[in-house]
Amino acid sequence: MPAKNFKYKKSEYVRPSVQLSHVDLDLKIYDDRVVGRERLLLKPIKDISTVELDVQDLEIGDINLVDPEGMEIPLIWLYIKKENSLRIVLPREFKTSEEIVLEINAVCRPTDNILEGLYFDTTPPGAPPQIMSQCQQWGFQRIMPTVDDCTAKCTWKTRLEASNRYTHLISNGDVLRETNPDGVPVPLPDDPSRMAITYLNSIPMPPYLFIAAAGTWDVLADSVTTDLGREIRLEYLVPPGKIESAHIPMQITKDCVLWQSRHLSYEYERECYRTICMEKSNFGGMENAGNTTIITEAALIDDWTVDARLVYAHSVIIHEYEHNHCGGDVTMETPFDMWLNEAYTVTVERDYVREKFGFELIRLSEIDSIRAPLNGPLAMEEGGKTGRIVREGFNHPDDVVDGVTYVKAPEVLGMLRSLIGDEKYEKAISLYFTRYNGGNADTEDFLNCFRETADIDLNSFLHEWLFTAGYPELRGTYSYSPDKRRLVVAVSQLRHGRGRYFTIPFRISGVDAGGRVMESVNKLLVLDSEYSEFVFEDVPFEPEFLDWNSGEAFYGTFTDEIATRETLVKTVKFSPFIIGRVEAMRTLRDIAMKNMMDDLAPPSEFVKLFREILDDASLPDGIKASLLTISDEMLDRSFLPFTAERNAAARKLSSVVAKTCNEQLLDVFERVTVAPENEELASAIPRRSLCDVVSKLLAAAAGEREVEALVQYFEEGAAISDKLYAASAVNSTDSVIRHEIMNKLRDICKDHVAAYGGYLRVLASSPHNDVFEAITSEEKSADFRIEHPSHSRSLYGGMAVNNAQLWTTRGIDWAGETLLRLADINEYTALNVVSAFTFVLKMNEPLRSLVVDMLAELKRRVSAVRTPSLYSRISQILGN
Repeated sequence: MPAKNFKYKKSEYVRPSVQLSHVDLDLKIYDDRVVGRERLLLKPIKDISTVELDVQDLEIGDINLVDPEGMEIPLIWLYIKKENSLRIVLPREFKTSEEIVLEINAVCRPTDNILEGLYFDTTPPGAPPQIMSQCQQWGFQRIMPTVDDCTAKCTWKTRLEASNRYTHLISNGDVLRETNPDGVPVPLPDDPSRMAITYLNSIPMPPYLFIAAAGTWDVLADSVTTDLGREIRLEYLVPPGKIESAHIPMQITKDCVLWQSRHLSYEYERECYRTICMEKSNFGGMENAGNTTIITEAALIDDWTVDARLVYAHSVIIHEYEHNHCGGDVTMETPFDMWLNEAYTVTVERDYVREKFGFELIRLSEIDSIRAPLNGPLAMEEGGKTGRIVREGFNHPDDVVDGVTYVKAPEVLGMLRSLIGDEKYEKAISLYFTRYNGGNADTEDFLNCFRETADIDLNSFLHEWLFTAGYPELRGTYSYSPDKRRLVVAVSQLRHGRGRYFTIPFRISGVDAGGRVMESVNKLLVLDSEYSEFVFEDVPFEPEFLDWNSGEAFYGTFTDEIATRETLVKTVKFSPFIIGRVEAMRTLRDIAMKNMMDDLAPPSEFVKLFREILDDASLPDGIKASLLTISDEMLDRSFLPFTAERNAAARKLSSVVAKTCNEQLLDVFERVTVAPENEELASAIPRRSLCDVVSKLLAAAAGEREVEALVQYFEEGAAISDKLYAASAVNSTDSVIRHEIMNKLRDICKDHVAAYGGYLRVLASSPHNDVFEAITSEEKSADFRIEHPSHSRSLYGGMAVNNAQLWTTRGIDWAGETLLRLADINEYTALNVVSAFTFVLKMNEPLRSLVVDMLAELKRRVSAVRTPSLYSRISQILGN
């Protein structure tokens, strides 16, 4: 998107004219409002006679200047709502050598659906209204007027007052013991029905890391002592009655603290690290300088936690804890530098989760995230949304919370690490955190640490990957000369997006007939032009095949132009690179899918190989699941717009394979659905993923025996994921029992937030045309709340990837109606749903016209003012 179309542009960013040094904040919390008073200590950066503060949707009261003697001088001010600006006229000009103290009174009114500033979270039965905050990126200005800028790192003193019916009043910093000697709220002397607590945050932080929460929680308390002897108190605040579900997450938290201390030499500086459960958030978690908020469905682990959330719990706990280091200690200069906070933090998260669940499985999930057809960064770029990591602008800060920031950017850091080597990479990272500790850093500050450390020129690599959009489409081939004992590898790149050619580190490994890596052909290459040939000398024999960088960091696409079906089969069977095996099988699956689209049988090699994989007892369950997966996603990106066609082909292919391999599938299913005694989590999750894959294939066979096996799996499966996988498979068949199974699933899940989200996704995934009645019925139930992000994300996001029904006339009508309702309730979820239509202009007729008409009408009816990101995204999709 051209920079001129953004509401907020990097080129127009100007640092505030004042530096915020300290905030003295008092918030009185009532059921329907929060009454605030603050004193802001400001230091002019230039001589000024007015102060401009950021503010959104507040009721402004008196504003005074406090002079050095403590006298309050009333000031004239102007609240310009359309600019979210509060302009305060000072009584005289203030010099840069002076300090300005402003006292401001304001009222904010939390809502159920605007999940910024202060908002109403889900309230436990019988408790006062649960109030939570979300201040990234510009949320604090919805609480009180402020200098809402990343550079406004200051100390804080925060007093919270509220009803004594709350169990906790939470803010940043340590409890001020002079006012609260026991570390808990104390009753007000003149009104014992209310209480107050004061926190002192002596470590400077910007407003976006502020938290204020008033809620009812039970607490699991513990502590951890690092190798350097520092003891950190840990608190886990959970919904009432959920303490048991916090024990595993608490152990993960303790492990994260120790792991980070040992691997990154980071020591947490505050006396307490607190994790707080919240139900309503557009994001999985939020670092709030010592007080991490995590959505309940990921923060708690119990019998109702689905497998994806079990893995995600490890990811989000380490991710948010690392943000105390990357984001808290060293803070991005502007929101346009948000990738700095997130890309490095994601690399830390990846390292930790790979260690816990195995490199290959986690790396495969990372590759899937790159290629994801709905919101993956490749799809975003191919669909016209900017893929530039260092942003030129945005319409809302949440626009930057996407696959480019969280998937592409860490992948680029991984390539940078490959390019310069582990030692120099770690040295640059250490330099960055040492040099900017306690302050701010922008993109150039970060990159200069690498330029100073590396012994090669990084400018071309950094410019193309960070400051331009696009990606490389690589193609590889090779030739071998036995007389010269020489292997010549040729790699070319087609650059998508404007710019010069990318610099790409790319490992080539030769594999011999015994499945071993050849020492003579195993090297990291660097491609920095359109085409290069790389010569390997003294190669004793021709490799059986090459492994092209599998498992290594890479962003883009790759095609092995010399690979035959025979070569691909060999790769699947005996490559020492597990990820290379899976990629080869996915390439064979692409060939089979194309055959299905042309009404041809799948290649015999594919079906035979499928049988062999089913019988291979040496393969780990998770890898076997990856090899056997048949979905409507394809490696060939040219098929991305043909969603309905891909879905039909995948269903046909699944049916052919399932009927051909029926007995083997049932045998494997009988084994894998039985959980071993005392099974470790790292083994259970991959085993259940194989259950899921085989369940889908058995459903595709659609026989009576298969349905009976699936129903038995549903009834006997011990984990909630077993129930969800089995019910989803049964619901995809034409069996008359499918409605009964779905009703049972609903009864099991409805009272548990994580499980209910899983149920909603299963409901929305049905390939039958009664899915729309099912969605409508669920929307009317007392359990579903459209303003609840998890509910809407699960139900509507699930339908957005239902390629069997979304692309029908009824599905398109449903999308238009649902997006219109969602727009003013949760724009973030609406953006996820509308992404399903990214490639409409490349679709076939009559589908293309139906979707274009729906989107054009939607654009006419949504507000470009209230929902600028959604309006802009629709315009992008329509090409106008």
